[in-house]
Amino acid sequence: MNLITDPTVLAAARKVPRLASNGSRRAAPVKEMSHSAMHAAFSAGEATSLTSAITDIARYDSSWWLYDRDSWLRVTDAELVAVLENFAARTTRESATGNLLTGIQAAAADGE
Repeated sequence: MNLITDPTVLAAARKVPRLASNGSRRAAPVKEMSHSAMHAAFSAGEATSLTSAITDIARYDSSWWLYDRDSWLRVTDAELVAVLENFAARTTRESATGNLLTGIQAAAADGE
């Protein structure tokens, strides 16, 4: 069995159902995931790196994630999410026009 098909790894990469205070079922967002679970998400095409050169920041499950020595951590700080969204949008747009370096430089300048 490989990481992509291992049910334990796949379960860790998804939201875990939990009971809300009113007793209804809701999905609680996972705030941390293992390296093997993120690897499975990358392999399945469900996660992407911020850029091909910046691989310790990833987009997965409609959230940004940061690589840590022991696991991947979901970004919950609204300011950092906004910076990452802006950076990703600019680098994607500039990459499409063949000016990736210009996009990265512009996005970095916006963050200063």
